[in-house]
Amino acid sequence: MPTITRTTAKSRPAQVVPKPTTSRLKHPPQKRPVGKAAGAPKAKAQPASAVVVSASPPGAAKSARTKKALIAALLQRPDGVVMAELMSATGWQEHSIRAALTGLRRDGQEIVRSRDAVGATCYRVAKGA
Repeated sequence: MPTITRTTAKSRPAQVVPKPTTSRLKHPPQKRPVGKAAGAPKAKAQPASAVVVSASPPGAAKSARTKKALIAALLQRPDGVVMAELMSATGWQEHSIRAALTGLRRDGQEIVRSRDAVGATCYRVAKGA
């Protein structure tokens, strides 16, 4: 085992301190695989006949499936939508829904907030917008 000698400013004899090694570690470090899923089988290339071509532009199809688009669609209802319905439809928490509503307002949609018969807050898009 290699040793390290350490001296101090005072006139004391040098202390011998053993250098720690990995064998003293309780759990020695293990090597991790490098790269994208190392050890995993490579995916086979699909034949050209298996490629699906979409007729609609890629941006239009994606925006129709987003949660923000889902919120915008729910806000189009004449009665509006309550926060609980938005939360169950998206799986988001209340603060995330409010942030999405703010984003829709910034995008130019006028969102009206009102109370329903039960007293819950309803959100809907204004009729003129």
